[in-house]
Amino acid sequence: MRVSIYIIVFLSMSGSLAAQNKIFRPVSGMIEAETRLNPKSPAYDPKKSVDLYIAEAQAGNKRAMNILGVLYSLGNGTPINGKEAVKWFSQAAKNGYSRSWFNLGLIYKQGLVVDQDFEKACKYFEQGSLKNQPSAYYGLGFMHYKGLGCAQSYPIAVSLFKRGASLGSMGAMYMLGLCYRNGYGLPANLDSARYWLSKAAKGGYDRANDELQVLTPENLSPKTAIRSEMNAIKKGVAMQASSQVSGVNYLPRSKDLTGKFTGTVFTYDWSGQHIVSQEKLVWEITGRDSLYRVKWKENEKTMLTFSLYQQDTVLNLEDNTGLIERTDHYSPIKPVGFELRRGSLTLQKKGDSILLAGPLQFWSVQRNEPEKPVFVSLVRPSEEKAADKAVVVNTNISRFKAWPNPFATSFEVSFEAKRSGVADMLLVDRMGNIVYRDRSIRVLAGINNVRVNTAPAMLGTYILSITSNGEHLSTTMIKQ
Repeated sequence: MRVSIYIIVFLSMSGSLAAQNKIFRPVSGMIEAETRLNPKSPAYDPKKSVDLYIAEAQAGNKRAMNILGVLYSLGNGTPINGKEAVKWFSQAAKNGYSRSWFNLGLIYKQGLVVDQDFEKACKYFEQGSLKNQPSAYYGLGFMHYKGLGCAQSYPIAVSLFKRGASLGSMGAMYMLGLCYRNGYGLPANLDSARYWLSKAAKGGYDRANDELQVLTPENLSPKTAIRSEMNAIKKGVAMQASSQVSGVNYLPRSKDLTGKFTGTVFTYDWSGQHIVSQEKLVWEITGRDSLYRVKWKENEKTMLTFSLYQQDTVLNLEDNTGLIERTDHYSPIKPVGFELRRGSLTLQKKGDSILLAGPLQFWSVQRNEPEKPVFVSLVRPSEEKAADKAVVVNTNISRFKAWPNPFATSFEVSFEAKRSGVADMLLVDRMGNIVYRDRSIRVLAGINNVRVNTAPAMLGTYILSITSNGEHLSTTMIKQ
């Protein structure tokens, strides 16, 4: 969105470029102001240009008011001054220059020349949309898409993107293409996605061209999601994501919290209903007396080091805990920096195993906004069980799968057991809240089938797990 400000400056100068002569002939008003703002002009003098624009603005020229807001935002011909930028953008908007509503929203959204305020940004974008301003539709849609300063809502975002795209906003075309491609706020439609992304790309919107080069969307379409999930099951992929809720909260000792914890980090889309990525995760924790140091590792590489402090049965992250760099769907080559801002992990114990799980909040340094919701789940098995796992190859439970996925109100679970016994089956949401539990499932040697009814559960992503004789298997389920 920052690009939009620079575009305004270019447009404000473009009208005078064709009329430029090698020898400058002084003219009055806006033409001279624009000429003096052009670095290629012999009369280039940005400070003088600002003075001329001020004179024009004071005479009631609303376009000059908007340009002054841009110049004070960028520090062009004058020191950066957020207060003056807001003043001139506001005057331009109130005098009928509708794009200034978008510019006001933009500077509050970015928080570069004023204190960041997402709610104010939404308010100004909304004012612009009421004036039928294309970029304002895009800006307000963007805020609803991510839930910044307003309720997160893909359907509202889509309606705004459609309006902005119909009026020529390249940003709205790009975002509408993303919604069609991912099935956010409307049924996934690859043809419509390609149409809008291509239109934005032809208009010079580079991010649209980048998206067209990526083979898969951020979020899998429903059919692809089912196929991917079943392929994962067939390959024996089993996550430990929800085993934390099969234990009980307790007040741990220092030695219980140190050691190697393994599990999974899940990244959700902005609605929190779809898992868009999941990675194996290792935390190596050291410390004592309620203060601990954590090494965050993925693929044997330390990605981040940060501190945790214990409060009863909860581990909280210290403020400004650290920076992690990683690629994502929208930056697949060059890593993006994310600050780990806050988080709260519940501590639970099952037998001799220690379980940690909870949401984390990352902040995108490059985009200067919150990152998508993240949830981690880890377990540190007892030393005895860890030693057993090193020598025991065969497990009791295997072929753990559930279908249909996505599901509506219920689904079937199947697993194979080598020995009879009792199992504990859980279904939890991404915050660790239990929506289904059966502690006394009778397990017979051979194939076992269980039907799980989840009618009261909300739409979204859930973790299904089964625990038997100290073994934990889990998989992701989607209700839609």
